[in-house]
Amino acid sequence: MTKSALQIARAAYQPKLPKVLASGAVKAVAGAALHLLPDTDAVVGFVSEYIFCFCEKH
Repeated sequence: MTKSALQIARAAYQPKLPKVLASGAVKAVAGAALHLLPDTDAVVGFVSEYIFCFCEKH
């Protein structure tokens, strides 16, 4: 299969990182685990009900 000029250009693209990231001066550190909010069920219920009502009207 023949590649188009656009496919060749995309394959050759090398993104340029900011110097601070390329130098290794910034490092990723694992943080504390995330937790759900206490009222997650209420939020999900509200959103589900809102979407249901919105769909009924349209």
